Amino acid sequence: MSVAAAVLAAAEPGKAGPLALLIVGLLAVATVLLYRSMTKQLRKVPRTFDPPPEDRTADPPSRPS
Repeated sequence: MSVAAAVLAAAEPGKAGPLALLIVGLLAVATVLLYRSMTKQLRKVPRTFDPPPEDRTADPPSRPS
């Protein structure tokens, strides 16, 4: 019998063990780290993907002769 199966078999039915608390804690830490990373990446995304408006005050391009 594996160690995990022995631990699960020894636990009283209906009660969560310390292993479950560790797993929930690790999931919470992973969620916080993923949230922080996603927030950092979203700050790099431009607010709009529309092309910038053309500058009307600039000199028009010269036409080849």
